[in-house]
Formats: sequence, C-alpha cells, structure tokens
Amino acid sequence: MSTIILGYSGFIGKYIYKILKNKKEVTIGGNSKNCNLLKKKNIKHFFKKKDNFNLIICSSLVRSKVDTKKSQDNNILMISNLIEQIKKKKIKKIIFLSSIDVYSQNGKLIENRTKTNPKTKYGNYKLLAEKLLKINFPKKKLVILRLTGVYDHNINGKNMISYIRRGLKKNFLYIKSSGEELRDYIHAHDVSIVVHYFIKKKNFGVFNLASGVSKKVKYFVNKLNNVNLEKKKILYDNKVQLKDIIVDVKKLNKLLPISKFRKI
Repeated sequence: MSTIILGYSGFIGKYIYKILKNKKEVTIGGNSKNCNLLKKKNIKHFFKKKDNFNLIICSSLVRSKVDTKKSQDNNILMISNLIEQIKKKKIKKIIFLSSIDVYSQNGKLIENRTKTNPKTKYGNYKLLAEKLLKINFPKKKLVILRLTGVYDHNINGKNMISYIRRGLKKNFLYIKSSGEELRDYIHAHDVSIVVHYFIKKKNFGVFNLASGVSKKVKYFVNKLNNVNLEKKKILYDNKVQLKDIIVDVKKLNKLLPISKFRKI
C-alpha cells in the first residue's frame, strides 16, 4: 500500500514525507511541479496507473502568505480538480489538513459542537473543501485534521512563533496586542506523527489538532526570549485586547497521547 502526499515539499508536507520514509512506508510525493492542481491534465497524468493508495492532502495557498479572493478561488479550483480526477480511484484513506480557521475563532473550539463560521477567505476554502470531500468519499475513508498554528525551529515560518523569533533576532519585537490572549501552537513533527497514526489505524472523522496546552502570547515571547543571553526590547499594545482561542483536543487524545507532544 503506497501513500501519496500532495504538497510534500511544503512546510508541513516535508515533515510528513520524512516520517513516512523513516517508517519504511512506500511514499510518493506530489507538488506544483509534478502535480499542479490547477491543471486537470497534470493531475490526470500524475495519478495515471496509481490505484489502491492512501492520500494526504497538504496542498494549498496558505492564509499567512495571502488571503485574497484570487487565492481562495485558486484553492477551491485545486481541490475541485483533484476530486474530479481521483473520485473513481481505489483509495484506502484520505487525510485532509484543514484548519481551525473554519471556526469563528473565539473561545473554546470543539469538533461537531463549535459553530463553523470562517472569518477569512482561507477558512471559507477549508470548510468548503471539507464539505466537498465528505460529499464525494465515504466517511470511513476520510480523516479531517483541523490544525492550529504550526511551527518548527526555523525562523522563516509565517505564524506568530516565527514572527516572535524574527523580532528577537533583530533585537526588537513589537506585538500588536496586549499579549494576554491565549493561543496554542503545535510542532510540525507532531503533526507528522498524528498523520502517520491515522494512516496505520482504521479511525476516521474530524479532529482538532493542537498541542492541547493554551498559553498567553506573553508566555511564548518570554519563553523564546529566555534562550538569549542578551534580553531584547519587547513592546506590547495594551489597547488591543484579542479574544482567547482554546483548541479542544479531547477527541484526539482518546486515540493517542497528546501529553507527549513537544511544548514550547
């Protein structure tokens, strides 16, 4: 049984590709060069003679880089083209990397209970993609992982953790909020562990994917700043009070130990 990773050369895809290779899984990587999801013929050629496989979908234009109507339309076109070309294939399991952006982004986020009410075009795309996959594939073949912010130890990322690291490296960090809001970030390696788990197990459904520990933004700043011998200048905007985001992961925790995930 082979596993195809679309977006295998991207930030999260690299970690998933690496762990599957290390586990001696038969792994095939697809990206914009060999499987451009904007082009139906390219997709058809890539999947020609491929059958009886697992599919991991990481491909998308991410919100942290661009959140325009054009990016939304392209993302929708990509998932629509993909589904059209593979829906008649023999697929054992599909794992789709979605986002907590599908929620209203306020308070505690719980699968199947918290209302899905995207505030971004990226969130709208992810929610639509989830619905299209549910319509076109049996539910027992589908795993949807709604990711919180993902980081690694590379400062070139596009989320808050990478923003903090870049600021500290430049000796000046400006946080555009009071820093009192709660957030949860998960390491990309832990995402790959969860994906591998679902590849091997028979579980299916929608799962939030986060570290399970929400901390104030100030905590992340102080934690990352403590690794520096020289303390940096840090400013907060106390006039901006953002709401907490707490990602409930009890559903996932029943399947594998979240407590072993990396903590910042």
